[in-house]
Amino acid sequence: MANENGGILILALILIAVMLVFGIAQVKLVSISYQKGRKYLCAMKAHYLAEAGLERAIVTWMLDEAANQWYTLQHTAIFTDEPFAGGTFSVVANGVDDSTATLHCSGNWHGTHQTIQVTLRASWNRNPPVVRILSWQEN
Repeated sequence: MANENGGILILALILIAVMLVFGIAQVKLVSISYQKGRKYLCAMKAHYLAEAGLERAIVTWMLDEAANQWYTLQHTAIFTDEPFAGGTFSVVANGVDDSTATLHCSGNWHGTHQTIQVTLRASWNRNPPVVRILSWQEN
């Protein structure tokens, strides 16, 4: 009967080792999931910063300061590393003609970078002017 007590001890140690391996694997999976979620969150914040740059460029610069003059924009930096909500955005504009421009907007959130390229067309004969998005491309 003394040998049976030793067998139970070995079986208990094997079960503890198996449970330890499963516990370590679970911790690793949770860690990987957390890292992926954090990367996704940073990418989304950077994307929304790029969109904020686009909106700000349309409202504060494209409409207020450059009405009917979009054709003069040739790789014009409207905003460069403008701080906003804990990150930054930059906007570069290229005029196609007096009512059409292409904006390259980038957002940066803690080292994560997202860009949007948008082509806009403005109807200057309306008050206030109406800006339509002709194309939208995300990188």
